[in-house]
Amino acid sequence: MSGHMVMTGFGGTARVLEDIDDERRRQDEKWGEQNHDLTVWASVLGEEFGETCHAILHHRAASGGSENVEGDTDPSGWLEKVRSEAIQTAAVAVALVEYIDRLRATDQTAAVAVAVWEYIDRLRATEGGK
Repeated sequence: MSGHMVMTGFGGTARVLEDIDDERRRQDEKWGEQNHDLTVWASVLGEEFGETCHAILHHRAASGGSENVEGDTDPSGWLEKVRSEAIQTAAVAVALVEYIDRLRATDQTAAVAVAVWEYIDRLRATEGGK
């Protein structure tokens, strides 16, 4: 046992991962494959995390009975917003990892291509030396 608790009442980890996967599909449908510089990824991920933090602060204000900036004092509405933003943040993090994996695959492909051309050059040199 890993010590990882999974809540089953609302679907637990499987449900959360399914929601993240659904969000990734929506992102791909909306923007297509994203291949940003890592600094752009940091900005996008930071923006999503900021929206999650914003919703958390509004949830806290609503839970205390005080009116927040947007006038919504329903804590359950803000809790749903926190969940939604957290799913979006996680989906962006997944997209970043997908991008890194594409970079790694491209680097590996390039390394194989270089090795093949070096091998061809050695063969040509050997044939030319006969």
